[in-house]
Amino acid sequence: MLISRKEDFTRAFVQHMLAYALGRKLDYYDAKTVREITAQVAQDDYKFSRVVMEIAKAIRFGIGG
Repeated sequence: MLISRKEDFTRAFVQHMLAYALGRKLDYYDAKTVREITAQVAQDDYKFSRVVMEIAKAIRFGIGG
């Protein structure tokens, strides 16, 4: 089932990982960041390492405040 819904799973996973990394619940203004990270991960064949890298980049550059 997860394989057939990779993008849905990835978006949910990114949301959870980003919330953990930020130490807070996500808000409406985080939706764009989640979409961007999910798209980048999809382009890299859904690699876990890409999730971690994109979240780190987002936090480093002040996204998700």
